[in-house]
Amino acid sequence: MGQGKIETLKEKGSNADILWTNLCTNSPLMCFWKNKNRRFAGASRSFLRYYGLASVDELIGKTDEDMHWHIENGPFHDDEVEVLTQGKSIIGARGTCIVDEKIYTKGRLEDPAIGLNNLRGLAENMNHDLEEFWHHGRKFCVMGFYIKEYETFCRTFGDTAGNVYLKAIGKALQDVFDHRAILAYVIDGQFYVIMQYENPENMHKIQQEAVRHIESIHHVGEWRCTCTAKITLSYVNEENAGVFRYE
Repeated sequence: MGQGKIETLKEKGSNADILWTNLCTNSPLMCFWKNKNRRFAGASRSFLRYYGLASVDELIGKTDEDMHWHIENGPFHDDEVEVLTQGKSIIGARGTCIVDEKIYTKGRLEDPAIGLNNLRGLAENMNHDLEEFWHHGRKFCVMGFYIKEYETFCRTFGDTAGNVYLKAIGKALQDVFDHRAILAYVIDGQFYVIMQYENPENMHKIQQEAVRHIESIHHVGEWRCTCTAKITLSYVNEENAGVFRYE
């Protein structure tokens, strides 16, 4: 609210501070505010609840990049800079937030035993990234991790143990990729990761890091195990993912 409106409210006996506190505490409005360096200075309770934050202290002083919420930071960064440096109003800008996708992938798009996207979730996220590539030029890669010992482990110890095994692999991938990528489990020990990239060499390095995490697993629950990852890496770019070629 403009300063003039705040003064008018004060003249009528209302307290602007109380109104603001009520708005941030009780309103369903999800809002936040930042300082000139793009660091969070506060947020409404609805915003915190939506993103699974217990307290505003988890947010204050951090940037979007620190929170690892976005598949692609560029559009969010550029919009914020224009708002903060030029006073520009940006209305209806669209973007993809991984936390938001996790909230809506429950059930229909998620493997209930493993807690990652299922095949349908993988396909929908890949379709979204293809749209981003075709319209905005944001390249992405698809990494595959096939754990060849899974089927033997499952036959030996049973399906319950097999799910514990798969969860351990998923946790290893989450530790490496954090919120920077889409993770999916398909079937029979096959995991996939979708991640936007600028430098292909960085993707190879991070995939090797993920392999090291996976192959360092030697116990899951009460069972000893071995995990060996057979990998694939495909880059989506201008040469192989034109709209007509994809169709």
